[in-house]
Amino acid sequence: MNGDEYKAVDLDFENCAMGKSYKFIEVMVPVEFKLSKHDNDGFCEYRFAYKNEAIFYVSSNTFSGSMLNYENRLKNHISTYSTNRSENDTIRNNGREMNGKYWLEWINGGYAIGYFNADDSLKFEETLASIKLSN
Repeated sequence: MNGDEYKAVDLDFENCAMGKSYKFIEVMVPVEFKLSKHDNDGFCEYRFAYKNEAIFYVSSNTFSGSMLNYENRLKNHISTYSTNRSENDTIRNNGREMNGKYWLEWINGGYAIGYFNADDSLKFEETLASIKLSN
């Protein structure tokens, strides 16, 4: 990753990662984003919105993932994820939206990451590989 094109961001999950083995997640994201935090029933989700309408997210909700990809999951007959998993299990769903753009949701043990409405120029593969958990 070129340091000029990406920025390291530390996300605080200390009060919303109930029972998780981490308190913070560091991620390298493409620059020029608008960051927002969403709290939902004890879970937190951070969203990085870009000018091209793509959104990258990191969530502590490993049961339902992000509402951003709810319709995309339903088209694949997935409404929620099993609670009978360990923090070593991974689930990865992805595809193309009706508008030709890409989506992905990856439940990686104790956190969910993904993107919505991404085009070929910004599919976040480097960002997905950059995740680091810490206490």
